[in-house]
Amino acid sequence: EDVVNVKKLFDVGSRTENAVIVGLSDYKQIAYCRDNFLFFQEYYGTVSPISEVKFSDAPLNIVYDSPYLLALLGSGKVEIRSVKPTTHIQTIQLNKAMYISTGLRGTVYVGSSSDVWLLDSRPQMKSNVEKLVNEKQFELAVQLAEKCNEIGDKGVVEIKRRAAFNLFCQRRFDEWLEIHAEIKTGRFIGHRSLC
Repeated sequence: EDVVNVKKLFDVGSRTENAVIVGLSDYKQIAYCRDNFLFFQEYYGTVSPISEVKFSDAPLNIVYDSPYLLALLGSGKVEIRSVKPTTHIQTIQLNKAMYISTGLRGTVYVGSSSDVWLLDSRPQMKSNVEKLVNEKQFELAVQLAEKCNEIGDKGVVEIKRRAAFNLFCQRRFDEWLEIHAEIKTGRFIGHRSLC
């Protein structure tokens, strides 16, 4: 009797030598590269509503450290992008990098034939959240805040309230009400300033 059931989900159709596939457990998705684009599918092959992510070059390998995708590109570059929203975060140049692997949450290891580097987002996480909130990039700020021990549940709720207020000012009332239902607050407008 077979231990594993095998089912073909889809054709990748990439022109690159190696197929690059990465799992995104918090979205219950898998993603695959076709050239320099990353496309998303649900675990059983259904097309995902998540927009594709475009990298500057075809990735050799990709890891996912929520909420970031880290792609190892040719010539030792590591390109960091978020999934939702699809935003370029940072590009790091590492001499002759050939391998990439996740570690603890917030840490990724990159290696060459002679060196191993640690990419650690944890020390800057709280300041990154504050920066994102100030830039009104609330979706990404909430994703990071939920992973930051220094912020806590009350801090996450406050960021969601600010996000809801921002949606209200943009007249996106359905999304505004959705956030309030999620955080179960009776306070709908929590800021003294006007839109």
